[in-house]
Amino acid sequence: MAPNLIPIAIVMRVMGVMGWVGAPLDVFTVLIGEIALGLVVDHALHILHGFRVNYAKSKDLDSAIAETMQTTGRAVLLTTAVLVSASSIYGLATAESVVVFGLLTALAFFLDLFLTPALLAPVYRERKSG
Repeated sequence: MAPNLIPIAIVMRVMGVMGWVGAPLDVFTVLIGEIALGLVVDHALHILHGFRVNYAKSKDLDSAIAETMQTTGRAVLLTTAVLVSASSIYGLATAESVVVFGLLTALAFFLDLFLTPALLAPVYRERKSG
């Protein structure tokens, strides 16, 4: 589940910089980690389950990843696109805390879309060789 922590860590670093430069951190911005973590775990579980099923069939790492991204990955891509779009709409709000919440949440969803599949091969190869 390490890929799930990376988008959260990046967003938390951004929030740290926000606090350092004096940007307001309030309930909306603090909720980002909780909401994003729930959704990135859900996406990762779907991708990892699809990968395990496909790997059990083919016994080939690259083809299992490709098949997973063709099937489960499409659903996760569509869901992430909807979530990023919906969260980005908050960027048009007049309240600064709502804008920050929307944009940072969209960033976390976007990062998760690429990090879980990208880290799957190196992590799995390391586990198999170790």
